[in-house]
Amino acid sequence: MAEIGTRQYFDDVEERKYFVEPHIPGFAQFERWRGKRVLEVGCGIGTDAVNFARAGADYTAVELSEVSMALAKKRFEVFGLEGRFIHCNAEQLSHHVEHGAFDLVYSFGVIHHAPNPARIVQEMRQVIRPGGELKLMVYARNSWKDAMIEAGFDQPEAQSGCPIAFTYTAEEAAALTAGFEITELRQDHIFPYMVEQYVRYEYEPQPWFKAMPPGMFEALEKRFGWHMLITAKPAS
Repeated sequence: MAEIGTRQYFDDVEERKYFVEPHIPGFAQFERWRGKRVLEVGCGIGTDAVNFARAGADYTAVELSEVSMALAKKRFEVFGLEGRFIHCNAEQLSHHVEHGAFDLVYSFGVIHHAPNPARIVQEMRQVIRPGGELKLMVYARNSWKDAMIEAGFDQPEAQSGCPIAFTYTAEEAAALTAGFEITELRQDHIFPYMVEQYVRYEYEPQPWFKAMPPGMFEALEKRFGWHMLITAKPAS
């Protein structure tokens, strides 16, 4: 692995992320937001962030982890991109960014780790412009991964000790996004690789997934995917 903070490091992180989660670019629709104001809630080290900025979005991020935000800012410097980064708790989002200002509010795999996800969505509602769009990923209750967690064969995150990881049914997702009208809700993503090999950057599928025809695996992801992908607009 390349040295942290180098161009090669960031390129490697991006390649690995979108190889394992290839549905993300199609969900985010980076090119669609050229010239638009985008707010990402929980940017992490900035993989999706740089792709919004490369596509020409006017990009703003809020991030709770100072360590992650520092790497995201470094990433923008390395690639010569412009963006605004704000260190804050998303439960107080509207105290830190403009109200009714953003064409897109985007958050992928973040708010289900917060103590009060519904409060964050309420805050998002305040800062999105009329006619804007919310794109949100939360974990799906009716999923292969959740079944494996309940059976003791898996855990919510790759690292142990994750304190909170809420999961949602479609009905609970509708309640979570009160104040928005959901325009699309779908599931995707089953992690198919053997973890021991994956941490060594080797991509060996679990035997039962390796034996499965690609079309069958894709159907399984659409029905039992761990990622619930929500697209919504502010309710009028």
